[in-house]
Amino acid sequence: MRNNYLLIYLLFFLHSLTVTGQVINDDFEDGDLSGWTEGTVGHWSNSNTDPITTTQSLKHNLSGVSDESYIYHDISSLNLTTQNITWQFNLKNGNWDPSSSNRFWVYLTANDTDLNGAVVDGYALGVNLSGTSDILTLWKVTDGAADGAIISTSINWNSNETRGIRITRSTTGNWEIFVDNDGGFDTLVSQGTNTNSDYTFSTYFGLSFDFSSTRAGLLWMDDVLVEGNTPSTNPTVSFDNASSTENETNTTFNTLIPVSISNYSADVSISVSVDGSSTAEPGDYTLNTSSLTYTGNGTKNISLDINNDVGFDNETVILNVAVTSGTADLGTSQHTITIIDDEIPPQPSAGIVFITEVVDASDFNYDYLELYNNSNETVSLANSKLVRASASTNASEYVFDFGIDETTADTDLTIPPYGFLLITRGGTRTGFNANFGITLPLEVGYNGGNSNNFFGTGRRWRLRTGGTANTDDGTVIDDTGAGVGTDKDYRNIFTDTFIGGTLAEATPGALEYLVYNGGAWVNSESLDNTTAAKNAYIYDNYVLSTDADINDMGIQTGQTFTINTSGSLDINGNLTTNNGLYMNSASSLIVSGSSTGNITYTRNLPTTNWYLVSAPVSGETQEDVIANHTFATGTGSNIGIGAFTNNGASPWVYATAATTGALTSGLGVSMKLAAAGDVTISGTINSSNVNFPVATGTRNNFNLVGNPFTSYVNSATFTSANTALLSEETVWLWDGTAYVTYNAMTPTEIAPAQGFFVEAGSAGNVTFATSNQSHQNTDTFKKSENLPSLQLLIEDEKHKKETKVFYANDKTTGFDNGYDSKMFSGVSHDFAVFTQLISNDKGNKLAIQTLPTSDIETMVVPVGLIADSNKEITFSVNTKNLPQGINVYLEDRLNNTFVNLSEDNHTVITKSAVNGIGQYYLHTTSARLSNDDIVQDIANVSVYKSANNEITIAGLQAKGNVKVFSLLGEELVNTDINSSGLSKIALPNLSTGVYVVKLNSILGNITKKIILE
Repeated sequence: MRNNYLLIYLLFFLHSLTVTGQVINDDFEDGDLSGWTEGTVGHWSNSNTDPITTTQSLKHNLSGVSDESYIYHDISSLNLTTQNITWQFNLKNGNWDPSSSNRFWVYLTANDTDLNGAVVDGYALGVNLSGTSDILTLWKVTDGAADGAIISTSINWNSNETRGIRITRSTTGNWEIFVDNDGGFDTLVSQGTNTNSDYTFSTYFGLSFDFSSTRAGLLWMDDVLVEGNTPSTNPTVSFDNASSTENETNTTFNTLIPVSISNYSADVSISVSVDGSSTAEPGDYTLNTSSLTYTGNGTKNISLDINNDVGFDNETVILNVAVTSGTADLGTSQHTITIIDDEIPPQPSAGIVFITEVVDASDFNYDYLELYNNSNETVSLANSKLVRASASTNASEYVFDFGIDETTADTDLTIPPYGFLLITRGGTRTGFNANFGITLPLEVGYNGGNSNNFFGTGRRWRLRTGGTANTDDGTVIDDTGAGVGTDKDYRNIFTDTFIGGTLAEATPGALEYLVYNGGAWVNSESLDNTTAAKNAYIYDNYVLSTDADINDMGIQTGQTFTINTSGSLDINGNLTTNNGLYMNSASSLIVSGSSTGNITYTRNLPTTNWYLVSAPVSGETQEDVIANHTFATGTGSNIGIGAFTNNGASPWVYATAATTGALTSGLGVSMKLAAAGDVTISGTINSSNVNFPVATGTRNNFNLVGNPFTSYVNSATFTSANTALLSEETVWLWDGTAYVTYNAMTPTEIAPAQGFFVEAGSAGNVTFATSNQSHQNTDTFKKSENLPSLQLLIEDEKHKKETKVFYANDKTTGFDNGYDSKMFSGVSHDFAVFTQLISNDKGNKLAIQTLPTSDIETMVVPVGLIADSNKEITFSVNTKNLPQGINVYLEDRLNNTFVNLSEDNHTVITKSAVNGIGQYYLHTTSARLSNDDIVQDIANVSVYKSANNEITIAGLQAKGNVKVFSLLGEELVNTDINSSGLSKIALPNLSTGVYVVKLNSILGNITKKIILE
């Protein structure tokens, strides 16, 4: 269908425009840069390295240097005053976030070849052209500097972005920007319009790039199209908008739909008609305008009355316009008005409302009856009643009329779409709560001494509508059937908090009733939707149709189960779901025995960002998931499902529409939907331990795994049980913007369908144990003990990062597995703060470090920083439960300063890019430290192997000598250093084995063994 629309659009486009020609149409598949001129030869290449599309892209061609580059193409044959211009291209950056020193912009038109020069004028689209904003913006440029933003998009350009971009400009200077967030041009979305015609030259088009040494080479452009078209001079008639929405009311109201003409040359008349595909009935609207005549450029309105109708569905009125006299092209010739219905169905009908559960007090010491609305409309029970009759004689014994007087005079009780109504009696609130594990806020109506059974052997219930109030007549909607025993458990609804009111009735006593709207129980008496009901987490969404379906669905009758306060469910035995059980996001189910039949778990992905997801059931396939969802599209045939690999150059292997295979329990994958929504995964419950393989890799040792249960898993319990296979007892979860670190000091409850990273120390199977399952309320994070701790934070104009230090009695200044955790290193970091171990450090950048409480006033913690040059950074600290009088000081050994972060934040500006330790240290002390207290200590200096051909000296602010010896005493390295905090010493090509490193300095000497592998 999309291709048909595209063809129609192109035919109209070609009819209305005279194409002058494409000035640039380059997909770089020819392997050269013909037509392009580099600012400096060699700065750019036509490359097959990580191309945006197919096999070649324009790529920046430098590495390891800081500089600025540009490349341009002549477009002087265009004319901005007589042509509508289109610029289109794909643009990609590497794993770096733009900043004031790493930025790029595309000159759409420039008057000078030196795109980085001080005299260039024109229009440029990019980031950080002015200030430090990463917002993709179209700028007017004068004398090489931003001279006002024309359009600021909603695009905040981050790392690893690939976007398709189209910019249009009319002959009158009307600009519009369209962006496809996944690259390509198939889902372009307008980012705004504006007008500027200050510059009308069209001489050069090009790409400009300012970069630091770590960002060089990490910018690509592809599929460049620049063309101009002479606009048509024909008159054009068009709806101003293709669609609109109106809300129905109880009275008739009028709406106006504008239609405009441009390029008027002679009178034009049009007809207005209703398209046959409209869903509204003729009586639902009145079209007051059948024709319009234009005697000049301008806008006229079509008048439409929208009438109150008796239906319950949303409807559409589709209007067509056609030229009946004169000459004019048609632009948007059809307009759709969607009418949002405000009606409530007056009464239930057969096949809509069912009696789905009847339970006698003999089972739960409490009677209740449940109605289910199996439709997508709200159903009123105002004209309905429940009738209890003798199963043997069918004689009416009791009539419960929903339309009678209620305590709050409400007369219209309704059940929401796919909602439930619960009616119950007998006992007390305390008894009801105790039996169901819930909280009912009001006393339940009690039968007193009435001897008639509300439910029980030999009774049946019917739902009727119509008839005379309080009598057994009207149309039978549902009937429980003859011979009902102590209960008829058609289906079980697992809920959390009940909220109720009372209904004044005669025999057999006051009745309590509650309404479930698919997400919460609502006080059915007030129906004001203001009651503080929690979400119900588990519900069976099976569509009822026949008695046979009802008797065969859901959890089998007689199953032992527990309804928990949170709405989660424990099955204390075996589970059979003959026709399926549906679970929504954050729901939780634990089965102690075996499980038969399908479970469908829904995980909501609230944005179109990437999410780490796992299958909480077994038996699901990739082809089913792909067929049932619309995933984002990427380069080539890739779609938004990515499997992680720690081997090879690329960490992600993306699925296509044709991908098949199992979605294995325990596997984590990355998912990105085309539009925010739900991902549903179906299969059988994993009611026994799940084993999943992890392994080390050639690129790194990270593995993407995932919770295989329909319940929560504690991260610390999982890592502790699998410590023999893991490099450390740590998990890393993606929070949408960064990887968050969790260990035994900050454990988290991993939700069903949640993927996460672990790092393998060796190959083998990690085990997800059924004993590590739990239910959680809305707070899914397990609180840590009230141990002393501090949180060191850094912040720039866009980001805030943190590292944590805990203090515990039995921990050391070296590595404590499960308590010291490094940052996630499966991605590169542009901006971060970390600590390193005080003793026996191996260079790991720690997100969490745990130290002994005994030496809290004497330990000095090395702090590492990753940041670009000329970056303004603010340090701050949050503390919890530190001993009385302890302050946190930040020592800056490069500038010889102490700052008390407990009293005030501290702001610095980086003079150069930093990535390591040596300048900053943390002190926790009750003493008042000043600059005079700065004393360097050899104990704060670390020596470690940072690569197989490199050793690092960290924390030394002095001259020193480094020697490396074999175990036989042969001197292999002898070099002097003058360290300002971090020094790296390259090693010769040494064989595998153990070597000795000796550091001599004015602070003292260190001897350390290293192992080369």
